[in-house]
Amino acid sequence: MGLSLAMKQSLEVLQMPIEELAIWINQAITENPLLEWEDQVYPASFLSKQNDDSLILANIPHRSSLFSHLMYQAHLIFKDKHLLQITEWIIGNLEPTGFFTLPFTDIPFLCEEKEYLFCLEQIKQFDPPGIAGKDLQESLLLQLKALDKENSPIFQIITHNLDHLLAKNFSYLQKKYQINECSFKKMLSQDIGSLNPFPGHHFDSPPLPHLPVDIIFIPEESSCPIEVLSPNLPSYTPLSLKDLTQEDKTFCKAYQIQAYQVIAAIKKRTHTLKKITKYLVKKQKDYLERNSETLIPLTIQMIAKELLLHESTITRALANKNLSCPRGVIPLKSLLSKGLSEEVSCDKAKKLLKKLIAEENKQAPLSDRELLEKLQQLGVPCARRTLTKYRKVLKIPSKKMRKNLFL
Repeated sequence: MGLSLAMKQSLEVLQMPIEELAIWINQAITENPLLEWEDQVYPASFLSKQNDDSLILANIPHRSSLFSHLMYQAHLIFKDKHLLQITEWIIGNLEPTGFFTLPFTDIPFLCEEKEYLFCLEQIKQFDPPGIAGKDLQESLLLQLKALDKENSPIFQIITHNLDHLLAKNFSYLQKKYQINECSFKKMLSQDIGSLNPFPGHHFDSPPLPHLPVDIIFIPEESSCPIEVLSPNLPSYTPLSLKDLTQEDKTFCKAYQIQAYQVIAAIKKRTHTLKKITKYLVKKQKDYLERNSETLIPLTIQMIAKELLLHESTITRALANKNLSCPRGVIPLKSLLSKGLSEEVSCDKAKKLLKKLIAEENKQAPLSDRELLEKLQQLGVPCARRTLTKYRKVLKIPSKKMRKNLFL
C-alpha cells in the first residue's frame, strides 16, 4: 500500500533543515491564498540575525585561526599603527607550517628594513614557540630558547648537526658530543619530544562552514532543555463555503485541504524532531555537556525500536539537522555511534586508540598487535583488522612510519 500525498509531504518536510523549511513555507503561502506569512520569531536569547538573514548561534565555541591568535598578541605589543601594519603583513604571509620566508623587498608599502626586522623579531617571541622561523632549524632553536635550553647539547646539535640528527646518525652525534647512549636517548625523548617541527600546523584547519541551528539543547534549563527552532506557523484564514457555487466550493476546498496539510506537516516535524532529540540527548548527555569525550553505542535501529518509529523516519529526521549544545553546533547524526559491545562504542575505541598512540614512546612505537592487546586490556573487544581500519580512518601511519623523531 503506497503512501498518501499528505504522508509523503510530511516525510519531505521532516527531512528539511530550517533554512529549506522557511523557503518551502514561503512557497506554500505564495501558492495558497488562505495562508499568510506572519513575522518569523526566533528565541532572541540564543540567536542573532545577520544581514543575509542566515541564523547563527551566539557565543558558539570555536578554535581561533593562527592569524587571529597572533594578531591578538600583536595588538598587545604594538600601539604604533605603522608597526601593526608591518606585523599584520608578516603574519598574513606565514606559511601553513608557521615558517616565514619572504624577503624585506616583498613588502608592498613603504617601510624601513630596521622596522621590518624589529617586527619580525617580536613575532618570533609570540605563542606558539617557534613561529615565524625561516626554516625548521630556526623554528626548533626558537623553541629551545623559549625553554631556556640555549646551553644544552641539543641546542648545539640542532645548530651545527641538524642533518645528522634528521638522518638518525646517533652514533656519530654521541661520539662528537661525548654523550653516552642512555643520556642521548633521554635527550631525544625529553628535549626533542617537546618540540614541534611545524608550529603552524596546530592551527591548520579550514574555516568551519556556517551551520544553521535547527535544535537547541540548554542543560541548565531542566524545565525545557530541548527547543526545536522553526519559522512561525503560517496563519490560516478559513472561508465560509455556504453561499458559493459548487465549482467555487471545490476550488476553495482544495486550498483548505492544502492549508491543513501544510500546518499539520510543520507541527509533525517539530513533534518528531523533539521526540528523537530528547532521546538522543538523554543517551549522550555526558558527551554533550563535555563530561565525557566518548559516545555510547547508539544506532538508528536502537532509536527506532525504543521510540516505536520507522527507521526511515529517524533517518529523515537526522538528515541535515544541527544541534546547538555546550560543544558548539554539531550535526544531530554525529550523536550516533555503532557499538563494539553494549558498553563500548566505535567512537570510544577510536579515541582510546588515538590516546594510546599519542602516549607511546616515539622511538619505539607500538605495533597494531600491541595496540590491540592494550585496547583489550581496557575492555575494548576489537579484532586486529578492525583496529587497523580505525587507525587508517584516523589517518595515523603505521608503526614504521611513526618512528620519527618529530612526531
